[in-house]
Amino acid sequence: MIRNMYTKELKQFFRKPFNVVFMLVVPMILILIMGYAMSNIIGVTGIKMETKSEESILYYLEDNYHSRYDREFQQFQVAVEDKLNVTFKKVNDYENGCEKVDKHKSIALIKLSNNGFYYYRSPYNETSLSKLIRASYENLLGNISISSDDYITSKQVEKTTIDSYTYFTFAELGLIIMYIALIVGQSVFSEKEIKAFERIYISKIGINKLMLSKVLFGTTIGAIQIVLVYLMSTILLDVHWGKYFPFIFALYLVLALFSSTLGGIMGLFTKQRTALNDNILMISIILVLMGGGLTPLSYLESIKIVSILSKISPLYWVTNSALDLSGGMLTNNFFVSLAMCFIIILSLWIIYLLKKREEQRKGVTIYE
Repeated sequence: MIRNMYTKELKQFFRKPFNVVFMLVVPMILILIMGYAMSNIIGVTGIKMETKSEESILYYLEDNYHSRYDREFQQFQVAVEDKLNVTFKKVNDYENGCEKVDKHKSIALIKLSNNGFYYYRSPYNETSLSKLIRASYENLLGNISISSDDYITSKQVEKTTIDSYTYFTFAELGLIIMYIALIVGQSVFSEKEIKAFERIYISKIGINKLMLSKVLFGTTIGAIQIVLVYLMSTILLDVHWGKYFPFIFALYLVLALFSSTLGGIMGLFTKQRTALNDNILMISIILVLMGGGLTPLSYLESIKIVSILSKISPLYWVTNSALDLSGGMLTNNFFVSLAMCFIIILSLWIIYLLKKREEQRKGVTIYE
């Protein structure tokens, strides 16, 4: 019975031309638009960034700095300026300097403190010149011994270099999958409008089987979307999904399960179609925004309160994990994202079962 209902859902979905266009065209348009729009911030592999201030290094003097390492820093500055034709510029705001580096307006930022040197580079699309300067920094400053108990150390952002199309391939895939919640929610609501639940009550189908078929239908649409985005991004945009591709696929498949469950249960308990659409869209936009689908995660994490709130969104962990996996790193983000999605899915089903028990106890239908 579940198989028959599931097959019916797929047939109805693919009969509508808009749905086919949504699956084939919208993902590519979103990735291309966002990837191009953010290319000046994140960078694009193979495309030279047209910015006059790119070949400069910023340096910042920490408060109460007492010129302890001026001699060593000046030696490094002279060597770099002479050999690599790069200028050094002093900044008075450390956070603003980091932002310029992230936007590729400068190569790196070096902070001088009484404890040593701290090196900041952009996590996005590091250029060959930037890598060369970082290597020079590590050779000239990173290994200099000041005394037996005092060493100059290098601290840099430990993130895989990515370009804008790689980033938004995974970020927009999360946005696309969250839209499945609206598809499933409307499908469940339509069953109520045609009084399907009344027939279910007097048949052997049961609402549980109907809900399972709807969730499986949404998860299948998600799986198809993942495959399509994979093919389009690797063939047209040269995005590398890496050796952990099966893990990325599984990650977004679980996200599709979460999205389908959310849409199905909201469609079941929402009284009006307009309210259903508004609520699902509002939740999806918030989750996508906090997950880096509209603004790069580096920007979100630079604002303390937003950085804290963004970690509530499962998409935050999914996007971070997908980027790590595409770079060949299996990190804790993967397990956190799976755990968060499954916990929310379980919570939604518990709410559904409690509502059903309330219906049985009162002897009334609460889905109308």
